[in-house]
Amino acid sequence: MIILFFITSTLASHIYPISQIQATQNFQLEYESGSLTVDLNSEMSYLSKAGDKIRCNSAPFGEQIQCQHCSPDCIVENAQLISSEITLVDIFNEEETESIIYTSTNESEILGLGLQRGAKYPQNPFVSKVFHICFGYTRGFVSREFKNPNLSELNYKANESNYQVDLRMIKVNDEMVVDTYGNITYVDSKEPFILLPDNEYIMMRDYLQEYGVEEEGKYLIVKDKSKGLPTIELIFEKDEKIKLERDAYSYRLIDGREIVTFYRSKINRIKLGLPFLTQQLITIDQNNQKLFISKYNCQDQFKQSQQNAPYLKHIVIPLILMCLTFYCLLSQRAKNGVKRRQLEQQELVKLKEEEEQI
Repeated sequence: MIILFFITSTLASHIYPISQIQATQNFQLEYESGSLTVDLNSEMSYLSKAGDKIRCNSAPFGEQIQCQHCSPDCIVENAQLISSEITLVDIFNEEETESIIYTSTNESEILGLGLQRGAKYPQNPFVSKVFHICFGYTRGFVSREFKNPNLSELNYKANESNYQVDLRMIKVNDEMVVDTYGNITYVDSKEPFILLPDNEYIMMRDYLQEYGVEEEGKYLIVKDKSKGLPTIELIFEKDEKIKLERDAYSYRLIDGREIVTFYRSKINRIKLGLPFLTQQLITIDQNNQKLFISKYNCQDQFKQSQQNAPYLKHIVIPLILMCLTFYCLLSQRAKNGVKRRQLEQQELVKLKEEEEQI
């Protein structure tokens, strides 16, 4: 798996590190003049770059600029949305440029990876409707070129700019703990918790009491660590399963307490936040409205690829490619030899048949 990652990384490139900001727990992608907060629920990308600001649904050039393409303001140049380039540093610390369509902002800069409602062009910096993102515990990567084993396949519905999925139930030890069928459920990369409506939250809270978890104020705290937290399964349509290990849905506070990241939802919807995304490689295919999800060690492989980048790119990978080329040449030569011997044998058989006829 590691070798496959290295080869894929080197040959495909366009793989960029993202890192978590502890104060907000959001993941960010750095570019030449700032950093973009990764947001799976924003249809637009927002950058602090200058441009001509035009109100959407206005017609300054005779043709109305629709709000479905940018909202509330559009940054235009020659009557067109700005399609610019930003400079990113890939996982091998090499600079690459990527195109991006954006609107200008004086507030937080956002990498919008949500659904573009009716937009003619995707807004993300890869100008692609198929891309890959991997969230580790504190590090990860985003790419438009990567190989995903696609262990789980989830269909999603377009709910504004959100990826709405069909979560059927939550199971522990093959036992249904929470029936979530019928609830609106969507993925949220900026949410540090898994949010459950009140009834579903109470069922989850009560069940986790068997594992030494108690509610303390607004949070679920592990009081008895000797019992160990279980693996939790999220069951989606077509019986697709996503497993959450203990490290994904719990973490330690500064004061040493261990918190379980299930929380009450204030909007009566289920939000699958970062605990759901942790250590998952996710391919988002906006063309077919699918999420492909595989368990993946985003954290360690990201770090190791950086540390070994020069050695891999300049020694190991060229050597592997040379070996593969040599192997292909030998294989082709062997195939040609077999084919030549087959033709010679056919000629001998033909000659023998002609001699017998004479």
